[in-house]
Amino acid sequence: RGAWFVNGGAQIALIKKGGKLRCAGMRSVEGDFETDDIIEIKALEGNVFARGKTAASSDELRLDCGLSQNALKSNEIIKGLASKSIVHRDDLVVFE
Repeated sequence: RGAWFVNGGAQIALIKKGGKLRCAGMRSVEGDFETDDIIEIKALEGNVFARGKTAASSDELRLDCGLSQNALKSNEIIKGLASKSIVHRDDLVVFE
């Protein structure tokens, strides 16, 4: 249904550390999806390296894509996403 493109730091964290993904590591959103949909997680080059259950819709994520934690916290509309994982390791399958 959709995908996120993430930066290299977020990709390494997800693959090697099994961490969670926050908005700051995301660079763009592809397609349309709702909260709790299963989406692909792609490197900037386009290869799919994981799939996970998203904790936010594509519309929400387009608003805050790539913003720092401080920028998110200062925005009244999207500040709730500042401390929220958009995919948690328990809802994530990594392929690499």
